[in-house]
Amino acid sequence: MRKGIATPIVLIVLLVVFSGLLAATSYMALGALKGSAVERGTYQAFLVAESALDAFPVLAEANAQPNECGRVPQKYVWNSLTAIYYVNDEAVPNDGQPILYGPLRLRAEAEYANAKARVERAFRGCNFPIKINAAVSSLQQQVKISGDVEIVGEGFGNGLLPRAFPEEGLSTVSLPNGNLTVPQQGTFELALSDPTATQLIPLEGYIQILTGSGPKTYKVKGKRGNTLTLELIHVSDGDIIENGAKVALVEYGVRSLSTDGKTLHLTTVVGLVQGQKAKIILGNEAPEVTISNVDTQNKTISIEETLPSIPEGTPLAPQIVAVDTKGSIKVDGKAQVSGGTLTGSDSLLPSTGDELFMRVFGVSKTTFQNYYGITKSFNGTLNNGEIKVLQGEVHLSGNDSLCGEGILVVFGNLTVNGTCRSGFKGLIYVTGDYNQQGNAVIRGAIIAEGQVNSNCTQGGNQECRTDITGTGQEEPKVFYDPLVLAKFRSESLNLTPLSGTWRRL
Repeated sequence: MRKGIATPIVLIVLLVVFSGLLAATSYMALGALKGSAVERGTYQAFLVAESALDAFPVLAEANAQPNECGRVPQKYVWNSLTAIYYVNDEAVPNDGQPILYGPLRLRAEAEYANAKARVERAFRGCNFPIKINAAVSSLQQQVKISGDVEIVGEGFGNGLLPRAFPEEGLSTVSLPNGNLTVPQQGTFELALSDPTATQLIPLEGYIQILTGSGPKTYKVKGKRGNTLTLELIHVSDGDIIENGAKVALVEYGVRSLSTDGKTLHLTTVVGLVQGQKAKIILGNEAPEVTISNVDTQNKTISIEETLPSIPEGTPLAPQIVAVDTKGSIKVDGKAQVSGGTLTGSDSLLPSTGDELFMRVFGVSKTTFQNYYGITKSFNGTLNNGEIKVLQGEVHLSGNDSLCGEGILVVFGNLTVNGTCRSGFKGLIYVTGDYNQQGNAVIRGAIIAEGQVNSNCTQGGNQECRTDITGTGQEEPKVFYDPLVLAKFRSESLNLTPLSGTWRRL
């Protein structure tokens, strides 16, 4: 009896167990299916948002208006799916939002099947204004120049980039099929041998090309890769462009002159300083003017003088001195200063370091540090125009000598004891004292605020000064190079993603 009863009981128990397992399995399967659907929606939304960040640099340039370096569109559409852009947590208007100087924090939000995804990343925005008028700018009591040192400004120059044109060009013309006869009306296309040169040439800007009869001025109507769409400004018979002809950019080209002769509309006003002197390069004539106001929005400058009519495309050449300081300049020994100086009350520098920083970078020090962070370890080399931010007492010498090309910002004191053999190209900004020694060569510009040390104050025990000395006079120790600075200052986009800023919200 017990054996006969046990068998059905075991079967019933097994049935209950199997039923429970089946129910549990079914429940888990349904849960998995539900979770999978949500995950698929979230993943699809994430793909759209991430694609929006990837496509942003191209869209920003494509949406730019003539007076902008770039514009953030309101949204990104991919296969009928949409992502919405936010700039610094603010939704972008229907007509887009102009990109300003300095870094840009961009968020893309997308939704698919009731699932949402948010992805954020910071980019470099428009290049910096870098409003300076000297190879060395200092707010300190004194700039001391000694040893075998030469600091070179450029005076007024000729208004072209590079300044040595026609001996040296921004690029050369690429004409595989031989010389080109320029049409007297309408536009034509012309390829440059250096594709990176077109990044410095703005739409509606002006270039000069060296022809057999001399340089001719052309207006840039379009850009595609290394190819420019050009229009001849001043018609003349028989203009021929030869293969390999040198090309220069008119950095500040005159678009028009007001009827009263006191306001100039330029291709750009970025970098120009109120009170700065400039010359209008009219062939053998070059009338000198003083800039009384700079209107960044309308790209105009007001001048103290009155000018007659000026042809479109005429270069304006601002004065770039060797040293501009709120204090005095002391030159000892064999040291030399070329290109003029401005001191004391004649200086064009602002009164405070915060104002100077804003003038150079277009953003506050706090905003700048938040975006670029502080580099913990630095070997002295900047690559491919990168930006490095250091803090504290910084000494660059020996194996850590300054080298490469870029922007170096030091929130503290900086001592440069030599550079690599090729020197350093770029901008150095120091909130404390700047001290240069040894065989250091800087092509670009140096800016020093000073007074980080508590003793370095008016009436203190330590003299406040920017100190530049050196040995081995192979070339100038500090040489203002407008072409180097133009890569950071031109009205063009530099939407390189900032490392370490990507995150999924």
